[in-house]
Amino acid sequence: MARVVIFSKGLLIESFFVFMDESGKRFNKNYLFGKNAESIFEFLVKSMEGYKIIKFGVENHIEELKKNLKGNYTDSAEKIKSMPDFIVLDNNNQIMFFEVKSTRFIDKRQSNKLLFKFQKNSIDRYLKFWSATKLFVVHQEKPYFYIVDLKDIDPIRHKHRENLGKDVKNTISSKRLMDEWNFKDVQKSIKEIFPKIDEDNVKIASTKIMALEPEEIDNMGLDI
Repeated sequence: MARVVIFSKGLLIESFFVFMDESGKRFNKNYLFGKNAESIFEFLVKSMEGYKIIKFGVENHIEELKKNLKGNYTDSAEKIKSMPDFIVLDNNNQIMFFEVKSTRFIDKRQSNKLLFKFQKNSIDRYLKFWSATKLFVVHQEKPYFYIVDLKDIDPIRHKHRENLGKDVKNTISSKRLMDEWNFKDVQKSIKEIFPKIDEDNVKIASTKIMALEPEEIDNMGLDI
């Protein structure tokens, strides 16, 4: 078991424990980065005066609920399972839903495409049940943060490819299906969504991302 702490200017921002074992070493490393991505997002929101952040995702709710959702694929269950990670309230008490994702690889090889891979049907579920959600994607290369407002997404136009197979060694599943989305014309910078955010705090958050080893970052943006 390892304790993870995140500091900013000498202040403790986040502290939590992660269980590690040899058989699931890579899986747990990916989980560690995912938790760091959420903690970095919390830090950025809390750094803005008047903003509030509330943990909302199903993982923050009672174990009994999570246990009873397993194997349940009704619309009601799927809506609960796909609850966004956070509710953010700005200084006018306007509500925003945010789902935090972390990924190592974003395909920028074509000038008219910015391709992100996500677990099969995960974005479709958000579009169906939580279309007011914004994706906050953490990446290890500049600009480090991408925000995609799902209300701007057209599944026909923005889903680039689907049902992609990818072999992943040393994880719980040896093969996972992925969908690829082109967010070139809809992705926004962190300043566009949070115009009052302090650039120094963005740099602090970026430093936390750059400090991670590449192999610790899930290169497919999967839900862990």
